[in-house]
Amino acid sequence: MSRMFLLLLIIGFAVACNKSDKPKDIIPREKMERVVWDMVQADEFIQNYVLKDSNKVNVNAERYKLYENVLGVHNITKDQFRKSYDYYSSNPGESKLLFDSLSSKANRRIQESYKPMQAQ
Repeated sequence: MSRMFLLLLIIGFAVACNKSDKPKDIIPREKMERVVWDMVQADEFIQNYVLKDSNKVNVNAERYKLYENVLGVHNITKDQFRKSYDYYSSNPGESKLLFDSLSSKANRRIQESYKPMQAQ
């Protein structure tokens, strides 16, 4: 989970200039949040499982396969994701909302993982 926070932090700090006009073909923030969350989860899977077998597999190829799967699940293309990601990265207000929401979701998941399981 700490890698996920680091990734989110790095992405958040990559924010640069502010543009006020949002193009029509940009992925809506709520959907972009789900896509980025799944991308982070794919990276976590690579870090925790695939790298352990890195002698046997091409890690980068596996990473890109997972990314393609994530994009397919969300019915978006690589170009749509790239354009949207660039838009959010270059708009501090938009990216703050996006990454604050992702950070909150990650924090909730961490808190839930520390809760004792209830007997049924």
